[in-house]
Amino acid sequence: MKLRTCRRVWQGRVFTVEQAEFEMARGARKLDIVRHGGASVILSVLKRNRILLIRQARPAVGRVIWELPAGTIGRGESPLACARRELAEETGWRAGRIKHLISFFPSPGFCDEKMHVFVATQLSFVGQRLEPDEELTVRTVTLKQVLDMIQKGLIHDAKTIVALLVWQLNRKKHGRDS
Repeated sequence: MKLRTCRRVWQGRVFTVEQAEFEMARGARKLDIVRHGGASVILSVLKRNRILLIRQARPAVGRVIWELPAGTIGRGESPLACARRELAEETGWRAGRIKHLISFFPSPGFCDEKMHVFVATQLSFVGQRLEPDEELTVRTVTLKQVLDMIQKGLIHDAKTIVALLVWQLNRKKHGRDS
């Protein structure tokens, strides 16, 4: 695959849209591509494997949904710094320890956004600092409860499902079954 042409057709606050043409094995292919700086997702684990979830309105899907705290990586900001910032802003907790779990492309068919999932432990409460337009609720759930929520279809957010299932698989692999 070789890029032939590319032009920006829209620039927004969070992402850019480009129209590109690629030379592929079977000929030229035109695509609209969303360029996004990436995001960090934080799986916060309190004592006794309790997990911090947030519930917030997501106008793009017309629902209020349960999800893990997450946010867009700022210009010049590392994924780790973004994770720490979003954890404190959205939940009011600070991590004493934070470890990278996995990175993935949530929609590689049209978008280059890369999500970085971190597991935060040794948490201490420092006070929530929501942005003026943010309205969300923080809830603490057990690992069993959140896995049940996924199985029952109560969690619709892919980044949350990926993060929790990969974390649970790693726990089982290392003999820390729930």
